[in-house]
Amino acid sequence: MKSLKFFYGKIVRDKTAERLLPRGAEIKQCKLSKESILAKLKDKLLEEVFEFCHEAKDLDDQVKELADILEVVRGICSQLDLTFEDVEWVRQTRHAERGGFDKAAFFEWVIHREDDPLFKTCLERPEKYPVILEEITDTL
Repeated sequence: MKSLKFFYGKIVRDKTAERLLPRGAEIKQCKLSKESILAKLKDKLLEEVFEFCHEAKDLDDQVKELADILEVVRGICSQLDLTFEDVEWVRQTRHAERGGFDKAAFFEWVIHREDDPLFKTCLERPEKYPVILEEITDTL
């Protein structure tokens, strides 16, 4: 029977080896430092978000990917000595202050005045908030 070695290079769930070994898999596993664990969990979070956004084909797939995202978030919380409830409390606080996404407001652009702190924030992050090349004078 043909076998091939595949590069994984990623953190996996705790029971993954238990599922693969009985099927004849061979695994090279290494111990990660605390700093590496957090970095690999961040990579895993990006992987799961990508799968949710680009590979989940139906509601069932989307629910599974959202569950995977939450599992990675729980792992990150553990590495940061936080509980998921700590993060949930902050989420609820921010929701009370800023709202959620129920109204699905979508801003195409915003004009900020120079005295607004967000004016500077946007200028400092041009990859996120590119300036639209038209000068606006005192419209607000």
